[in-house]
Amino acid sequence: MKRKTSNSSLGAAINAFLATYESDKVPPGWFTCIQLAPLLRIQERQAANIAIRFLKAGQAERRMYRVKAGCYIRPVPHYRFTPQAAKALGLTKPKR
Repeated sequence: MKRKTSNSSLGAAINAFLATYESDKVPPGWFTCIQLAPLLRIQERQAANIAIRFLKAGQAERRMYRVKAGCYIRPVPHYRFTPQAAKALGLTKPKR
């Protein structure tokens, strides 16, 4: 008798395998709005608004990286801030 594998575990294994080949490696220093929100202690939408304001001021960069979001690999916007902007946002650790 053959052992039956469940489709959900097979699907999860396939997604995990394909994610290693299709998704991008995000370099350190790049953040999504979802990652920024807890660091800044605000909501995700407010983090997006702040990132857009820094983009308009020329103090941030935006780049799309393909990452695994839920069950799918999707392009997600990531933001990188200048050292002055990161310091103003409190993303850098103070020197002791």
